[in-house]
Amino acid sequence: MVFTLLLWCTAAVIYFSGRENKVNQWCAAGFLIASLGTLKEFLMESAVPMLLEVFPLISLDFYMTLNSWMTAVLYLGIPFCFITLAMCFNETDERRPAVFCSVQIFTAILIAVLMIIFLPWKFKLYQQTSPAFWYSMSVLNLGYGLAGTVMMVRAVRNERREQERRRKKLLTEILLPPYCWWLTTIFVIHTLRMYTFMKAWKANIYVALILFIYYLYIVLREGMMGIRFGIVITPWDSDIQAVDKSTHYINHMIKHQTVKIDWCVNNLREKQTDGKEERELDIIERSSRQLREFSERTTRFLNTEVNDSESVQLSVLAGEVVEDCRTLWKNIIIDMEFRPDVILYCDVVNMKEVLLNLLENSRDAMEGTGKIQITGYFERLRRVYCIKVTDTGRGMSDKTKAEAFAPYFTTKQKGIHYGLGLAFCKSILQAHGGKIKIESVEGKGTKIILCFPRRRVKKTL
Repeated sequence: MVFTLLLWCTAAVIYFSGRENKVNQWCAAGFLIASLGTLKEFLMESAVPMLLEVFPLISLDFYMTLNSWMTAVLYLGIPFCFITLAMCFNETDERRPAVFCSVQIFTAILIAVLMIIFLPWKFKLYQQTSPAFWYSMSVLNLGYGLAGTVMMVRAVRNERREQERRRKKLLTEILLPPYCWWLTTIFVIHTLRMYTFMKAWKANIYVALILFIYYLYIVLREGMMGIRFGIVITPWDSDIQAVDKSTHYINHMIKHQTVKIDWCVNNLREKQTDGKEERELDIIERSSRQLREFSERTTRFLNTEVNDSESVQLSVLAGEVVEDCRTLWKNIIIDMEFRPDVILYCDVVNMKEVLLNLLENSRDAMEGTGKIQITGYFERLRRVYCIKVTDTGRGMSDKTKAEAFAPYFTTKQKGIHYGLGLAFCKSILQAHGGKIKIESVEGKGTKIILCFPRRRVKKTL
């Protein structure tokens, strides 16, 4: 009964945290229907013997009929809920509404036919005496379970938005294991008459309890399905996010104060007649300009939010960045090697900024003369796509490599370079579900490798 109450509470929390969300609605409905399984077991094993003594006029047949109805709702209602949940999860209701409605209507008709063949108030009898009942229920539940599971897994794999993909992945991790266990222990074991394991479904309580603890952890840490507890443990997924949030307010203050400083400098220039303070005013003006440039650059690099992904031909994206650099850097050779059929799903603007940052770092490391090679390739059995930027610069020491991605770390001239470039690149790659690596030997050049998950890359040929 405790587990039943837990299912009811979970359904209520999910529903009221997103009453307008169809995934929340059908997920809550599924939890309520699933609770009938544990509720009817509690009634028949614990409550009914006591009720027969307290209310002797109510016969056992009444409770058996009630049990049959609850079993019917469970066996016939779960497939309808799950396939509808899977279609909403896959956004079929929005992208292909006709298919969504057709599947629901077909499922409802199929359930109605089964209710005519197997009368709901006799389900308990069918469970004990009819192999045909178990074959029919198994085909219905296992078939819809398999179809819904495939649909949900494909929805996760095809999702290009990294944050949305993570939410969907978490939901499948919580919903699918107990559901698959229930399907196996009820409709495989009972249909095959594996009497030794007839009560194996009760272990689902422990599976569900473990996943419920995991669910609470996710809700506590980052929120899920519209639910987030007040105590938040924030997961920093990038070093750049460790920069204090007050940085944004400091930049805002610097911007306004430099405007006042510039205004005062201009007024002082107009009022002076002998020009004695011109040198001091120039110093103030340069300092003000440097503060403003620092503020603007810091704000730009801290803004690592990835917008909706676009599909772009990788050779074209890299080519545009490289062409601009070739025009400006006459003494640097930049070679590029990409297959023309590789498509990358990414935030194009941010990805161009990443490549430009890496090329500028290579240029500075070579002190204006040398060669840069950019190469795209698959690795790890084609599960990862990499972009490698190789230069002939001075390379990095082990200490520099260890600190390279830390915000504000730089080996270049302070005041001109602020040490945010690689931290920015790392954060953007993480937002795309990828990572960035450094291979470098001091005095022998550097290789920066951008790694993208396979789902973000497509070959057209």
